[in-house]
Amino acid sequence: MQWILEHTFSFDSAHALEGLPVGHPCSSVHGHTWKTTVRIACKELSAEGFVIDFKELKTICKEKLHDLFDHKLINAYCDFSPTCENISKHFYSILCFEVGLLDSIRLQVHSVTVMETEGNQVTYGG
Repeated sequence: MQWILEHTFSFDSAHALEGLPVGHPCSSVHGHTWKTTVRIACKELSAEGFVIDFKELKTICKEKLHDLFDHKLINAYCDFSPTCENISKHFYSILCFEVGLLDSIRLQVHSVTVMETEGNQVTYGG
């Protein structure tokens, strides 16, 4: 058995998707309030009784994920098509590196879910 800790945050940004049929609404620049949930798993708690200190995880999410795209045009800050799928994978990769710096033996990134609009979300990992 394992514990899975979740932290959710949101950011506001715009994007446009290329390669879509003419007239597709997502081919024009448009914005979202993206809701992101990160999940960290472990089988053994820290000496303090934590999976990871919420304060540490919030700092990582703010500095390394939220601030990356908040109030920006995502297309200008990435080298991939800024779909919900690709953003969730990108965040997962960043989080794996950052969490690994804290405790690569005890902690693992379980998954990252990115919700573009209410009811439309993608989870990477798991």
